[in-house]
Amino acid sequence: IERLRALLTKDRTGAQVVDLADLTQEVLALAHSTLVAGKVTVAARLAPGIPCVLADRVQIQQVLLNLILNASEAMVAMQEGAQRQLSLATNRANDGSVLVTVSDTGTAIPAAAFDQVFESFYTTKSSGLGLGLAISKTIVEAHGGRIWAVNNPGPGATFCFTLPAAPAVGAKGANVVRGLAALLLLTLGFSGLASAQARWDFLRHAPAGAFTAE
Repeated sequence: IERLRALLTKDRTGAQVVDLADLTQEVLALAHSTLVAGKVTVAARLAPGIPCVLADRVQIQQVLLNLILNASEAMVAMQEGAQRQLSLATNRANDGSVLVTVSDTGTAIPAAAFDQVFESFYTTKSSGLGLGLAISKTIVEAHGGRIWAVNNPGPGATFCFTLPAAPAVGAKGANVVRGLAALLLLTLGFSGLASAQARWDFLRHAPAGAFTAE
């Protein structure tokens, strides 16, 4: 409930640096029993060197889990012996963002449904609420990404979403930031530190190299 409230108010305090390759493996583990029960085989192609993203880990897990379960359900009605394959991939998009794709070999999306598939309360399931994809779209867009779907040349469909890459800060860059922060406090005369003892404590605990330039 708290995370949904934060999402609706665009509160990003839960954001952290997330490795989507690790997150994908975590979500596959969560969905394992459902995939096994549905006789779904999984092929994961996680490209090396993909940058991390700045995101709420649980919310992105919810998006990916929803897409995986939807793909699994799209293949449940297939005839016995038909190929039921779920393919996941992470790649670097042309604009530098991180691209995640979830493909299945199940039922294609009806042409008339493409404009509705991400709308609230739209569903093709007899028992579905039609909220999963709508919530997923809200989460992805709140993170500065986008989500869409396409039908495969063969059977099934592919759902894709992108998330902006987290800014990379190297060790030297982090040291510069620490040094600038320390020098700023010195320049302001430690206005927030009332005593000489407090000034000494600040200097004693300053990060190593904070006052050196490389």
